[in-house]
Amino acid sequence: MTRVKMFSIALACAPLALCAQAAPQPQGDVAASADARLSAPRGWSAEGSAKLDAVYADTRRRNLPLDPIARRVAEGSAKGSTEAQILASADRVKVNMQVAQDAMVSAGRPRGMADEVARGAQLMERGVTRVQIETMAMRTPVDRSLVVAFDVVGRLVSHGVPVAKAIAQVQGQIDAQASDATIIALDSRVGGGTTNTNSGTVTPPPASLQGSTKSVPVGIGGVVTGIVKRP
Repeated sequence: MTRVKMFSIALACAPLALCAQAAPQPQGDVAASADARLSAPRGWSAEGSAKLDAVYADTRRRNLPLDPIARRVAEGSAKGSTEAQILASADRVKVNMQVAQDAMVSAGRPRGMADEVARGAQLMERGVTRVQIETMAMRTPVDRSLVVAFDVVGRLVSHGVPVAKAIAQVQGQIDAQASDATIIALDSRVGGGTTNTNSGTVTPPPASLQGSTKSVPVGIGGVVTGIVKRP
């Protein structure tokens, strides 16, 4: 075979080789990578893993956010909780999110955003009822997010303020069309914490300012998970 002919064949094959190198990664591989964080913790039984997969599948079917459940599973695993404890807690998060979302929809608001749904579920673990969430949603303008309001209610309760009183304080500010900064100040006066209005994240006060403040238990086995954070 002459050099000219070999060179011609190489030129003809080059585009095929380039296309093969540039071929996109199969969608299944991408999805598997994206869902790795939703896998059962290492060492779980096949039965436990299947039950956790079912929780995630039902959460997807209901169009609820997955991150709050993934965080709860990771938290329980880090604390050494049993499969049964973690599964029960994960299912409770799912149920509370569904109840919180249903409450907001019943109040006439659009289907809750992921942040609002997640925070509504966290409030329910702190003792807030569906009726209370629905009432807050009903009395809050539709175009106003409930994220800061829910965050501050949760923080007030964690500082020992009774649920009804915490809601009344926050709702009073909403009714008066107060700014988010004004609502955040309610928590600052009680516990010294602050909220980032851009991210909706509540930052706890320095230890020197917390005094004898006690947190309300929330989370795996009734253990507080920390500050309400952006899902």
